[in-house]
Amino acid sequence: MQQHHIGQQPAAPDRKADVMVGYASGYADQAERDYDQSVADCRSGRLEARTDADMAADFRV
Repeated sequence: MQQHHIGQQPAAPDRKADVMVGYASGYADQAERDYDQSVADCRSGRLEARTDADMAADFRV
């Protein structure tokens, strides 16, 4: 935490942290949109959802 003295202006925000937060926020928003689209596609039958057990069954001998 930065300390400020009387008469000093607060330091400018850390630009790198601001950029990283902006990127992470945008990434999370896109991940949520992608998930919502995947769920909608599965429910409509456009995309087939399979469990790990289903996938493993394809490789059993």
